[in-house]
Amino acid sequence: MKCRNCGYKFPSRDIQFCPECGNKVKETHTKKFPKKFMMLLLTIGILFVGGLITFYFIGNAKYDPIHKISSFEEAISNENLEELTKLLTPYEDSFTIDEESTANLVDFFRKNPGSLQTIVNELKNKAAALEGGNTLSSDLYATITIEKSEKKWFLFHDYKLVVIPAFIEVYTTDNSVDLIIDGKTVDTTTEEGVHEKKYGPYMPGTHFLKAMFDNSYTTTENEQEVTLFQMENNISRHELQVNVGTFRIVSTFEEEATLFVNDQETDIIINKGNQVVGPFPLSEDIEIHLEKEMPWETVVSQKETISEDVSEIRMKKVSIISDQEEEKIIDIINDVFTTYTEALNARDASILMDNITDNMVKDLQEQIEYVEENLPDYEGTLRKAQYRLDWYQDPEYDKEVGAYVFDIDVMFTYYEPNGKLGRLFEGENEHEYERGVNVVLLFDEQANEWKVDQYENKHFFVFEDDPVYELD
Repeated sequence: MKCRNCGYKFPSRDIQFCPECGNKVKETHTKKFPKKFMMLLLTIGILFVGGLITFYFIGNAKYDPIHKISSFEEAISNENLEELTKLLTPYEDSFTIDEESTANLVDFFRKNPGSLQTIVNELKNKAAALEGGNTLSSDLYATITIEKSEKKWFLFHDYKLVVIPAFIEVYTTDNSVDLIIDGKTVDTTTEEGVHEKKYGPYMPGTHFLKAMFDNSYTTTENEQEVTLFQMENNISRHELQVNVGTFRIVSTFEEEATLFVNDQETDIIINKGNQVVGPFPLSEDIEIHLEKEMPWETVVSQKETISEDVSEIRMKKVSIISDQEEEKIIDIINDVFTTYTEALNARDASILMDNITDNMVKDLQEQIEYVEENLPDYEGTLRKAQYRLDWYQDPEYDKEVGAYVFDIDVMFTYYEPNGKLGRLFEGENEHEYERGVNVVLLFDEQANEWKVDQYENKHFFVFEDDPVYELD
């Protein structure tokens, strides 16, 4: 102890004044901490140490690889897709793991419990090796492995479950085919020849590979089930064929006809001559025909069947006037010429009104003038008409007239007791006369009807097979 004034060192602590300078010596007291405060410090220390110990054990358990493997098993068992998505890590971030992909994985393990057990056993073996400072190498793809990652809190080794994916390779010689994997279109083959390409990567499990040809009027497909699980290489190769191809149509039908497939209209136009069409599926029979829209009706060809063994189809020409339309035309001709005769008898051209052109009105007026001048007592009746149906040609478009035009031969039988307007043959009865007439018709598209345009007498013969229509 020293004097604070002069620094003299006291020989003992019981001195009140410094023997050197006489300065009063101040008494110092040692401060003592209360016992409660000491107990508080001790308690805090014990809790801190206990917390550290607890934190270590909890962290050690949390980051224990077996715990992570057990969580994986539990997530699979409970189909907890959200938890499973968090637990799994894609290999080198090569793809995305989401609830959709994990749902497929859960479904695979549910249907193949043995595969799940194989994965779990291998994970545990690898985890034990990692904890012991060793590694177990694996060259498998489409599997799940465990890897040691960075330390957590500088104390605990973390472990991650890594999904090693695989690819699906598709080989096909079909073109214009959609390639679909797990319900999603991944590609469409467009080039001629061989299509060979890999898709992915994909999670381990069962995947569905489909090749589909669909052109709105015919569809065919080929589907395969693909299992990706613990493969020795990273590609699973599959050949898909839906057997589509082209074929040749040789047509003498009509220009600019529309192709129908299985009674469904296509956007394919077929002209006369040779034409390659397709592709179409050849694995099943397909029925085709042609249609041509004419102003008066739709003309339909015969139907032909395409199969794998057929490479060429011949579409033959058919009449562009159907049997129903032909009957309609015959009725028009019969009505027009019957009315024509009635108008001639009445000497009144206004009676002839329907299904005629101005040419027929003009001809009737001239005929009335001739009868009034040369056969004032003329009276006639149209009794019969016989048609040479096998001899007329299809209507053709006349640019000058602006309409489709064709002609047909008709043998009319008239009863004319007071003078005749001409004859080709005598009829079966007295005052009956047969006159051959070539009738020209045109189709008025505005009125949407056939009209008799003109006629002229013509020498020809009719036969028993030519249809006869009794008119009186």
